[in-house]
Amino acid sequence: MRLKKPLAFVASLLLVILGAPAAFAGEDATTLASVPLVGKIASLQTSGVGDIWSGEIPTSVQFPKTTTYPCGNIVFPIRALLPYSIVGDRAKGVEVSFEIWTDAGKRISSTSISAYNWNPVGPTTLVSMQICEKNAMGMHTLLIETKYTLSTNGLLSRYLSEKVQSKIQIAIAPNLPGTISNLALNIEGVNIVGTYSSPASDAPITSFEIGLADTTANSPIPPLGANVLEPKPAKSTSSTSFSLTPDDVFNIIAFSGNSFIVKVRAISAAGTGEWSNGVYISRDTWKRDVTSKIPVLYTITCSGDVDGVHYVATPSAANDLMGVAKADSFEWVVFIAKSSEDLTKVASYVPAAESVIAATTEPNLVIPYDKLLNYQSAGLGGLLVKANGSNAGNKVHGLQGCRTSFEDLLNLKAQAATFKQTPAQVPVIAAPAVSTPVPVSPVQVAAKKTISCVKGKTVKKVTAISPKCPVGYKKK
Repeated sequence: MRLKKPLAFVASLLLVILGAPAAFAGEDATTLASVPLVGKIASLQTSGVGDIWSGEIPTSVQFPKTTTYPCGNIVFPIRALLPYSIVGDRAKGVEVSFEIWTDAGKRISSTSISAYNWNPVGPTTLVSMQICEKNAMGMHTLLIETKYTLSTNGLLSRYLSEKVQSKIQIAIAPNLPGTISNLALNIEGVNIVGTYSSPASDAPITSFEIGLADTTANSPIPPLGANVLEPKPAKSTSSTSFSLTPDDVFNIIAFSGNSFIVKVRAISAAGTGEWSNGVYISRDTWKRDVTSKIPVLYTITCSGDVDGVHYVATPSAANDLMGVAKADSFEWVVFIAKSSEDLTKVASYVPAAESVIAATTEPNLVIPYDKLLNYQSAGLGGLLVKANGSNAGNKVHGLQGCRTSFEDLLNLKAQAATFKQTPAQVPVIAAPAVSTPVPVSPVQVAAKKTISCVKGKTVKKVTAISPKCPVGYKKK
């Protein structure tokens, strides 16, 4: 046991009377890492006192990048494990002091939680350590002392104490990455290829984000800053070069204006940098060098036929606007969704194991019900069919598809079988209910028609969804 000096008691009493120092101007540090600690005194463990307090003690903190050296507060909570009537006893009570020392032997911060500072309305008390030192950055030692007062006569006090040490790293937050420079674009084949220079960055750059921005209607060439909309990320890369496919562009750009913009920004552990200056590509350049060479199919419709589901792929008005070439071949691809997913949402569907179900030179085909139902298995709820169009070897993935549940496919198959037996009765099954609009079309049932065709005295009957007379025959 040790005795407090009367002078120390008088000094603490004056501190209480005069009040705490003026508020410290600065920003709080962010705690990046901490370690759990329990404040206790070994010699009191056998007397029934037990653990005194606990807390998450910072081991790594980071100050905002506002000055050239840390200047602010390190704030962290501790929790009283003994009742407030003990730790907050004005005559005795518990005091916990905190000091940060450099390896050179300088104390750069100190504070304490005395009987006057413990939170009287809850278990948690905030510790705030003020720091504003040019040499504060680096690894230091945090010295923590817990004092438990046994008795006092007003001048002299008997107490027990125990000290522990912990390491603490103090740093300043790194700057965000700088702005990309020297962005240059070329069109190679049907892809946009770009290069740029990496910017300065306090923290290592982890990736680069390629962004695309639309322009407003009737915007000039080149577009002005006010004509450029907010960029949307198209893809990420770890290198200083990239390639954007037509799909990447069509997924974001609506071509509302006369051009679109390509920008790049860097990302590091400190955060995301600003978008670079943009490079524009005019709509005319895009039409001449890209879309004139590729097919892009946006619309897939489908209907129930007696022989299967009839799928039709049709270019949209946007494709015509951009001068999209006609496809010379089509690849029909199947996507499947679990029964637990929302079948009305495209995001629920993933490519099937054997996804390509057919290839044609025409933008339509009939897929037999049994062939579609081969994709059915336990836990699956439905499928979605898309068409990928190709022209001169350039392939573009269809952005929309036609969906149906396996339950509806089974019903359509049964109704088609009934129709073959009694063609006068045309069964119709309602399309699945769609609660949220999605860019896909549900299966509908369409009946075949029969027409009579005449050539001289010869009469032929033709039955189909859209029947046409053979060459040389006329419709009767």
